[in-house]
Amino acid sequence: PSTGERVAHFEKFLQERLKPQLERVLVVISQLQTQQTEWAQLSKDITAIKDSKQTKLKTMIDIGSQCYMQAKIPDTRRICVNVGLGFHVEFTLDEAISFIVRKEALLTESISSLAT
Repeated sequence: PSTGERVAHFEKFLQERLKPQLERVLVVISQLQTQQTEWAQLSKDITAIKDSKQTKLKTMIDIGSQCYMQAKIPDTRRICVNVGLGFHVEFTLDEAISFIVRKEALLTESISSLAT
């Protein structure tokens, strides 16, 4: 095959195989980064509750589609965290922060492995 044919073959391979794969990986990385941001925000919120030493709390909860309702939390010493696959685990605030640190480390590792 001539040089031009080889270049055309590689360009076709690049466009049909490599570019779609790269786009899929970039979407996954973006999703993982979004999760990482959400976990970091939850960690900040838990730390704020812990530092304020509040035992009760009133807040607004997103019940879906940007629709919020007021919620009263009678005891802020424990928190339920969605750990994935529809499971919620009740943690103390310190346990929740420890879980989040591990979760963020796993997300960072996943992003790094996909980015290389």
